[in-house]
Amino acid sequence: MKQGSPLSVWLMTLRSLSGSRPDLIEHYAKEVLNLEPEHREAMYYLVSSYYMMQNFPLLLESCRKALRLFPEEVWPYLNLGHYYFYHCQADCYYYALQVYRYVLTRCPYGYNAKRAMRQIAEIYLINWEPAKAVSWLERALALDPEDAEYRSRLAL
Repeated sequence: MKQGSPLSVWLMTLRSLSGSRPDLIEHYAKEVLNLEPEHREAMYYLVSSYYMMQNFPLLLESCRKALRLFPEEVWPYLNLGHYYFYHCQADCYYYALQVYRYVLTRCPYGYNAKRAMRQIAEIYLINWEPAKAVSWLERALALDPEDAEYRSRLAL
């Protein structure tokens, strides 16, 4: 990729926006994908932007596309689990649970595993199974013992 090209500028912009301004992330990710329709990083940012904006129809659509393009990646599955968890609510918790467990078979350690474990714990809390929830939160915390959010969640 040539430095100063639109593609390189848009990717630098995406990286600098990571975690904020999902509307701009969506815009620049689409610009990159217009030039390179199978650009992995741009697709990741696009999926993330839809999750941050809670645009569930586009989240589902982009997850499906990412899964077709990048079946070896874990992040589309994790976001698909988020779709089932946050959008469908009680009707889809079973599906979310299955997806999060699948994420753990592919990625038992690290950030994505920790997020999947947290979501599994939340599903068990919602379903009035606190012992299972605590077990999953403890497993997530074991991956990152300094995580203040998970420590406080476990204390509740």
